[in-house]
Amino acid sequence: MAILVDEQVSQGESELGVLDIPITSTPELFGTLGLDTSSAGPNLRIEFNYTLQYSFVRTASVLISVYRGEGIDAVLVYQTEQTIPAPSSKGNHTVYRVPITATGVDYLPPNTDFIVYQAFVSTPEHCKHAKLKRIGPESFAARAYSD
Repeated sequence: MAILVDEQVSQGESELGVLDIPITSTPELFGTLGLDTSSAGPNLRIEFNYTLQYSFVRTASVLISVYRGEGIDAVLVYQTEQTIPAPSSKGNHTVYRVPITATGVDYLPPNTDFIVYQAFVSTPEHCKHAKLKRIGPESFAARAYSD
């Protein structure tokens, strides 16, 4: 039976519409946390989830990337792209708001006694400009389990 070793939350913003941060092709950090795994036994696994809300004016794609570690030594452990088509209306400048929520697992990571995870948001290189913005809320949480 797995036991909970540590749990952390990185809360960027908890209210809708408070943020007004453009999303570009340059990855932007929206969550970072560290887990104390010094007391973990065998079969370590990290379960994480995130929520991020963004706005756009036409079909948009958002890329979410989760890394173990920091800087050039960071390892990509999870990546997903979400594409949301805007309703087709010629000349429509309506702003749409969409939440992204997902869950992932980093199974059997190397146990260094303290593991940092970071979550980034960007647009894929092929995405056309859709006036994408982070508007909040946004959070990133992780839990470490072991046998």
